[in-house]
Amino acid sequence: MPENAENARVSNVTTETPETPETPEITAQEVPATGLRRRPVVPWDLLRKAAPLLTVLLFAGALWLLHRELAGFRYRDVMMFLRALPRSRVLLAVFFTALGYAAMTGYDTLAFRNIRDPLPYRKIALASFAGYAFSNSLGFALLTGTPIRARLYSGWGLTATQVTRVVVFCFITFWLGFITLGGIVFLVEPLPLPRGFVFDLATSRPLGALFLALSLVYVALAARRREPLESYPLESLTMVGTLERGKGVFALVRTPEKDIYQVRPGNYLGQNFGVVTGITDGEIKLKELVQDGSGDWAERSSTLNLQDKSAQGSRK
Repeated sequence: MPENAENARVSNVTTETPETPETPEITAQEVPATGLRRRPVVPWDLLRKAAPLLTVLLFAGALWLLHRELAGFRYRDVMMFLRALPRSRVLLAVFFTALGYAAMTGYDTLAFRNIRDPLPYRKIALASFAGYAFSNSLGFALLTGTPIRARLYSGWGLTATQVTRVVVFCFITFWLGFITLGGIVFLVEPLPLPRGFVFDLATSRPLGALFLALSLVYVALAARRREPLESYPLESLTMVGTLERGKGVFALVRTPEKDIYQVRPGNYLGQNFGVVTGITDGEIKLKELVQDGSGDWAERSSTLNLQDKSAQGSRK
């Protein structure tokens, strides 16, 4: 009898254990969370804490470079040289300098449109002018102009990630323009190359063609035309039905103006770069790209349900 009682207790314990693994919904919901945990959170936290000190050090280095470069000049000598020049030339130089700096603010303006941050243009222009004034005068843009812009942008509420994206965007845009202009010059006015150059090229014309090809590839990859439904928030759109055409299934989406659009996988919906990944009789599945509180971009799954007039796309 004691053995039977003990076996009964053991059998009760063993029969309860198989009931615990049944958690399919919990594991599915944990997918975004595990994805977020994979990010290097600790390095970003350290970077945010060290950003003010790093900015001050870089700014101090920029001032030191400025002092070093201007050590051989005197204010009186500069003014005497300017007075010796015709006034028209001085005014013309000032005009084209101002025009050049105004054009360079376009780099930062496009960068802020890329990260979708509504910083006023007057602040963008001020930071851009201050940064380029130092970098163009002293060189070493990473040590001169970049810390100044980073200090101003961070003071206006941008995160370290957003500032980095602005700087990288401006860097890529500048070199894209440089490569494009160089490609045109090398094609129109090819320069002779020394013997033994790469691939034994006689002139720079093949390099010009290569540079322009790289620019065209970049433009082709970036020039995706916005679709009509990208102008609307996802919450303002309504799925009203589906349409079968051959082997394809289209969803019918209604806008606030009561216009009906046919949507298929691969089309874009909403203002968060939402691409349609699947269509069923009851919903449209999307993948959106959104920014979190720290400015990092993350992928989010969304759905637009059939006849959901409030169109509050459910998000996971």
